[in-house]
Amino acid sequence: MTMSNKLLVCCGTDRREGWIHLDANPKYNPDVCASIPPIPLELYRPGHWEEIELIHGIEHFYPWEAEKLLGDFHYMLKPGGKLTLEQPNILFAAHVLLGMKGP
Repeated sequence: MTMSNKLLVCCGTDRREGWIHLDANPKYNPDVCASIPPIPLELYRPGHWEEIELIHGIEHFYPWEAEKLLGDFHYMLKPGGKLTLEQPNILFAAHVLLGMKGP
């Protein structure tokens, strides 16, 4: 595996050129297949990662696991590196499900 400096965590089917893809499900054929936490040792490099993204993933962890992951991401990012977290908006999703206009 060539070490990029961009990590996509819980990637699912999302593929990006130049990124390392991490997922727990082998059917998605990630570059690294592992359940987290903990971050696999081959990815746990202090100050290595320019960017780490976790899209619609942090809400699937227990609070103490999420706290550990966020600390790990901070440790793994280069100074000035970028962490992107995107979570679903449950209020908006509920409105859509009920056929209502958004909040």
